[in-house]
Amino acid sequence: TTEIYTLSLHDALPIFTRAKEIYQECLEIAQDLDMKVGQAHAYMHLGRLSSLHEKYPEATEFLKQSMDLFNKLQIKWAVAECCLFLGQCYTSQGEYEDALRSLQYARKILTDLNITWRMIFIYIHLAEVYRKTNKIEKANKLLNKALQSAKQYDNDIMLGKIHTEYALFCAESGLNNEAREHFTSARVYL
Repeated sequence: TTEIYTLSLHDALPIFTRAKEIYQECLEIAQDLDMKVGQAHAYMHLGRLSSLHEKYPEATEFLKQSMDLFNKLQIKWAVAECCLFLGQCYTSQGEYEDALRSLQYARKILTDLNITWRMIFIYIHLAEVYRKTNKIEKANKLLNKALQSAKQYDNDIMLGKIHTEYALFCAESGLNNEAREHFTSARVYL
């Protein structure tokens, strides 16, 4: 029998705290050595960790600092990553206009760079924003795009996430049988 153990945020707190300390140390070293790329990466990871702690204003500041540095360095794929993470932070805070702006900017960058596999994440998070703002048609179209892309890249984790988002979408629309089917599909992939 296989047992799956999950860490609660409370249990994982020491791990996240240590990771944050390490990225703070990395940031200090990168600043001492004037390594802009290292600083940008450290800020991005500090933002992600702060987001996991649900410290969204702190996460937003770290991510903006990272994005500014990556912009100055002309590392566009990393700017898109920062925008994706910012969009997630804004969504978690209910700041949907800011989330849309960040996610659409990330989408434009990834399209310009022809990084199609990463678009799956953009589609999923844009769909979430549209679902939460009752723009159901747009959410559905994006989830379909995400599903097709995830199948193309044979990405089980993304397929599971998409089916989970579809299940929430269907449940909120009163489509209980469809919601159940998508939750069942999500469990297969996750």
